[in-house]
Amino acid sequence: TAYHETEKFVTCSFCGREMLHQFQAPHLSISCPKYRIPCPHSRIGCGWSGARLELVSHLKGCNYEKLRESLYATTSELQSIQSLLVAESASKAKGNVGVSNRSVLAAQTPQLVKVFKGHKTPVTALAGIASRKQFASCDRSGIIKTWTLEGEEEMDHIRAHGGEVLCLHYTTDFPSKIFSGGAYPDDTIKIWDCSDFHCDRSMLGGGQNFAINALAGMRHGVGASEVTRLYSGDDSAVLRSWDVETGACIASI
Repeated sequence: TAYHETEKFVTCSFCGREMLHQFQAPHLSISCPKYRIPCPHSRIGCGWSGARLELVSHLKGCNYEKLRESLYATTSELQSIQSLLVAESASKAKGNVGVSNRSVLAAQTPQLVKVFKGHKTPVTALAGIASRKQFASCDRSGIIKTWTLEGEEEMDHIRAHGGEVLCLHYTTDFPSKIFSGGAYPDDTIKIWDCSDFHCDRSMLGGGQNFAINALAGMRHGVGASEVTRLYSGDDSAVLRSWDVETGACIASI
């Protein structure tokens, strides 16, 4: 079913700003200064929540922020040990010798291998480009950068969207393409050619200025019945199916 949005004005219950109804969702998710958000470290124990405009002040005194590197490294180490213990249990269940305790005790904290510097605003998403042994990164200013995996060299730097880039997607079903989704005021889906990073096609996501939050592409069928599809999810709570070759919206759910 097609999604229809009224043009009525609404008032944000948090900050009092007036806006068209279709702008309310991106306003709350991205810019409302008084909208309550959790600490970025809530998943490891910080219980703070407060207005978005108070976040910077909170992080200056947040103990989890001060210990961020060591805490996340410890979390990764515990996950490594847990994986080894699961492997040992599975191996014993099959009557095999299992992973030795020495292997568990030898699990080490993951070591930082490389640092890639170049973005001026927070990075929002990453995607590996297997066909070119590169990866892509994007940020809140609408920039997409590509990097070589074997070095620290920045290969491309493009102004991809007029607003925040919320998601990147690559799949070996489309080895020469990478997909990006933007937020207000550039709520588009764009298809990029990996060879020189020119834009093959741009589609207006929901047609109602809703931020694109997720993308997934695939091929299915055989021969003449093969179809190429890109699926998107946005702030309108609608899932859409797109034809990768033509850019046409096939269905909305």
